[in-house]
Amino acid sequence: YQFVCELMEQLQHDGLEQASPDLVLHAARYMDNNYAQPITADTLAALLNCSSRTIQRLFKKRLALGPIDYLLQVRMDKAKELLLDTNAGLKDIAEAVGYVDSYYFSRLFKRSTGVSPSTYRDWMLQSREDEPDNNEVIKLQPAADRNEKKAWTDPLDTAIRRSFRTVIHLKGELALQRQPGKIAVLDPQFMDHMLALGEQPAGSVMVSGDPSSFPEYLIGKQHALRTLGTKDEPDMEALRALAPDLIICTEFQRNIYASLAQIAPTIMFERNRDWRETLRIIGRITGKELEAEQVLEQYKHKVGRLKSVLAAKLHGQSVTVIRPRDNNIRLHTSAHRTAAILYSDLGLHPPKQAVQRKRTSSMISLEGLPELDADHYFVLTDNKFQTWSDEIQNTTTWKSLRAVQQHHVYHAKVSMWIAYYGPIAMNRVVDQVAEVFLNAKQPVLS
Repeated sequence: YQFVCELMEQLQHDGLEQASPDLVLHAARYMDNNYAQPITADTLAALLNCSSRTIQRLFKKRLALGPIDYLLQVRMDKAKELLLDTNAGLKDIAEAVGYVDSYYFSRLFKRSTGVSPSTYRDWMLQSREDEPDNNEVIKLQPAADRNEKKAWTDPLDTAIRRSFRTVIHLKGELALQRQPGKIAVLDPQFMDHMLALGEQPAGSVMVSGDPSSFPEYLIGKQHALRTLGTKDEPDMEALRALAPDLIICTEFQRNIYASLAQIAPTIMFERNRDWRETLRIIGRITGKELEAEQVLEQYKHKVGRLKSVLAAKLHGQSVTVIRPRDNNIRLHTSAHRTAAILYSDLGLHPPKQAVQRKRTSSMISLEGLPELDADHYFVLTDNKFQTWSDEIQNTTTWKSLRAVQQHHVYHAKVSMWIAYYGPIAMNRVVDQVAEVFLNAKQPVLS
């Protein structure tokens, strides 16, 4: 059988083609063998004696992706092999798979897989050392094994498999053979992401045990959503009864990952991953890649427009984010994922104490607030610590703050600013900032 396959392939290479050649198969084979060379749709069209429009149409119909998208997947697959099976540097790997610019290669790799090349190498090498938690985690085979199996694999079958979605996560790689119908999310931020893409999870945990803890801005967007306990204590029985096709969790559920994986294939993400990266990955999982890019483009346009307007309005005045809790006050630094929206995306200026590269927050006492001395305060509150927040604002220390006396204190909800770290919530954070400083209502992402 192997001899016949190799003979037929050689005959085709020698020019004895079928009367109606399979253009998709030949294009895929060419890209599999020449991925390191410059290839465009016009290149393939010239080789196959057809128009670039024809090859685009045939690829879309056969594999649900274009030829250049297929080439990107081929190159990323080869890059993964080199990252795991060699000690080659990033520049050498980039050149080996067809990219002269290693920085551009890194951007494409991260967009394709959700993680940087170095992070992928670290995670996957670690996952090889760990015992697999379930059979759904796909481990890459040694190069020798892959090469040996190539002779027995139908090239068209390989091309079709490349159109399936593979997700890199903290526990390894998960190959999705089909789009999951029912998705359970064990962190509320993922519900925000899915709703922004016009999708809805079948079940979600809540921020707290209060059934009304889902924020007001999501009420009405949810239909027949099953609650699955809280982020800290997921309801495993409810999760089993839901029978999801896929579970998405974070490192908060690391200790129960094995139990989750027995219920359904489970993906574990970093909870503090940039929401934009998470949105792209969930877009791939749900088949909404285009919608994800549209959401990101809208957000980029919004903050880009506001950044210059806010700079002209505030003239370098400092803005800080604090959260009264645990009889202290948590100061969110410039490294915090939500505070970064203010400082990085909108260009606002943090006070000196809030400038941090690593620590996302620090605790300061009530007596330490005058030293913070910010021009503007966003105060995050929730029901759990509302009493302590009220007590603070009735003290002489608080009332003596310059920002308080100038009425530069603005209240916001913890759920929207912290818990629901997704595109809908972050757009509303931006809208609230714009309304505070510009007294202008911004269009809200629906």
